[in-house]
Amino acid sequence: MTLSSLRNEASTAAIPFILMTGLADSASMRHGMELGADDYLPKPFTTEGLYAAVDARLKKAQTIRDEAERKLAHLRDNISLMMPHEMRTPLNGILSNAELLAHSAATLKPGDVAEIGQEIHKSSERLARLIENFLIYAQLELVATDPKNVNALRVGRTEHPKSLIKKPRRRAGGPSQPPAGFVL
Repeated sequence: MTLSSLRNEASTAAIPFILMTGLADSASMRHGMELGADDYLPKPFTTEGLYAAVDARLKKAQTIRDEAERKLAHLRDNISLMMPHEMRTPLNGILSNAELLAHSAATLKPGDVAEIGQEIHKSSERLARLIENFLIYAQLELVATDPKNVNALRVGRTEHPKSLIKKPRRRAGGPSQPPAGFVL
């Protein structure tokens, strides 16, 4: 496999690559870096030079992993803080409209009762979507704790996600076209 092929494969794209070659001119080095090499060691090189290059690549990879983990922890914290508020909003709509129906049903016009019922239905659908999204998020968190699962996800690719996104929307009775400004 060539370097560009390795960089195009999800399972090998992030592997640090040190190009070792007898071509020591700057044009060859530039070409190797453009192909995706992370470092370039012209021959002959010393064992110390090789160790230093490997150590630098490993440290850089660890720094990238640490930063990604920091961002993920920040996202988790934000989701944990936002979730209760986001769930309360539709729940308040359900509770307030249900209370209105319970206490004033005898005095409300049929059209008002229907409108309140629609608001309850809309709020309950929103709450159901939030809960479903939260459950998906929780499942992803569980999957992410197992390195085997993470590697399996990295290897698998969805070539045509557009069709996968449209199918559930049609099945759920949603519009077949995305909202204005949303690009698939």
